[in-house]
Amino acid sequence: RRWGLLAAKVALAAAVLAYIASLIQRDAVRLEDLRSVLGRWPWLVAAAGAFCVSFTVAAFRWWLLLRAMDLSPTGGEVASLTLVGAFFNSFMPGAVGGDLVKAYYVARDRHGKRTEAVTTVLVDRFLGLFSLVLVAMTAMLANAVEIAGNAALQPLAWAVVGVIAAVSFLGLVFFGMHRLPWLVRLAGRLPYRDRLHDLYTALYAYRYRKGTALAAILLSVLNHIMGIVMVWCVVRAQGESLPLVRFAFVVPLGLLVNAVPLFPGGLGVGELAFAKLFVYAFSQELADPFAAGFNTGLLFHAVYLGVNMVGVIPYLRGRRQFQGLVASEAETGISLPSPPAGG
Repeated sequence: RRWGLLAAKVALAAAVLAYIASLIQRDAVRLEDLRSVLGRWPWLVAAAGAFCVSFTVAAFRWWLLLRAMDLSPTGGEVASLTLVGAFFNSFMPGAVGGDLVKAYYVARDRHGKRTEAVTTVLVDRFLGLFSLVLVAMTAMLANAVEIAGNAALQPLAWAVVGVIAAVSFLGLVFFGMHRLPWLVRLAGRLPYRDRLHDLYTALYAYRYRKGTALAAILLSVLNHIMGIVMVWCVVRAQGESLPLVRFAFVVPLGLLVNAVPLFPGGLGVGELAFAKLFVYAFSQELADPFAAGFNTGLLFHAVYLGVNMVGVIPYLRGRRQFQGLVASEAETGISLPSPPAGG
């Protein structure tokens, strides 16, 4: 099954690459347009600055979640692991690989509270997803009149509604699991049920830490607002100006698709997502919305990967600690890739 899934991912990734190559060959995407960005480099610097703010907010959010579990993290430890996680995000499929790295190391150093340590990473990711959907929903409501009169925007609105429904359903099922006997019985038949039970117990503890959860959600909203500002700066670097409220409705969808686990950091997938979204949302404002969206995705990844490379510094400083990752993965139950050769 594992090899079959890998083969399917490779086939799909090859199809994405072939499609992108055909777009370039047919001049549907004009990479030479990116040369004009060099004359507007301050916007790229602003985009990098917005991403750094977003990065700092995300690290502080995780610090709050760790402290709520009485794990007593230091600011330096959280910053270092967040940077290393971002570095791994640049080399692992999708945009979630760094979460596994953070979970491994924070669990390894806390023998008595490994489940709680891993839980903080899962909660951090869930709150980030929930808040991204919340931002998209707020922007959708702000664009309600325009969406009602624009048939091209309505599929995007339904996509947001679908994601909201899915995330809400998962949250309700999880936190209401103890009230659903059939679900409890089903969970009891799953592999690693003892480990899953410990994980559920740790996650459920956040229900009694409402202040921390609320603060984490607010920080997540700020985090995603800075992400939207980052992409907006990338668009301005191309010499374009788009309606910011509608932009805030479209960008979260692009960031969600960017997390599809095919290429490192969502490369390729994110470009196509932004290209299609720009066609739906900005056909009237842009002469070639598909090419503009594709180039926006490319520039977004250039800034994203460039800033994430800073994580190589704490990674190399702690290379001896990282060498124990594969040997200890069975002990923690977290499967991660081994470090790069020589690292």
